[in-house]
Amino acid sequence: MRKVLVLSLLTLWAGHVQGATIIYTDESLFAAQLQSPYYLEDFTGLSNPLPANQDFGPVNGYSFQAHADNGLYANPDAISTFSPGDILHLSFTGSTVNAAGGIFTATDMFGGTVPQTLKVEASDGTLQSVSTTGFVGFISDSAITWLEVSSDAVAPDFFPQADHLYSGVSVPEPALIGAASIACTGLLLRKRKGASR
Repeated sequence: MRKVLVLSLLTLWAGHVQGATIIYTDESLFAAQLQSPYYLEDFTGLSNPLPANQDFGPVNGYSFQAHADNGLYANPDAISTFSPGDILHLSFTGSTVNAAGGIFTATDMFGGTVPQTLKVEASDGTLQSVSTTGFVGFISDSAITWLEVSSDAVAPDFFPQADHLYSGVSVPEPALIGAASIACTGLLLRKRKGASR
């Protein structure tokens, strides 16, 4: 019996660490999966010119660095690239993050929304397209070390922008907690049964 329980736990653990990432396009559903406290950056109070690298945080142990090769640009309550077509790179530098997301928008040089498609990619290779503007959140069973926001156009003439950026960890999966609890209960009952003999 004990071998069966140990084998079940190892199987459960192996299934959990295989690299699954869930993509959220609804901010409220994503936020409901975050463990408190987390870091929510709204990019308020930034002024131009911004350098190519800008650090944010730490807040609740989480921090990140925004980067664009040709420099960053502050839009009202958002961060963007200084040059059209540049990639907006967000590297998480503080506590380990497995949940990250934000509102991503394609903008013109004045910060206005333009009808273009963005790609939002997580460090594990998970990719989500955003048409014009939208929320994208990633929750992974492994660390998310960066997000990149870029264009899928050959010659993009717009600027990728990020706002309302979350970083943190997700609440533990109920199925994993339940299965581990059942396995532990089984081991305890087996131990008690053996002790009463």
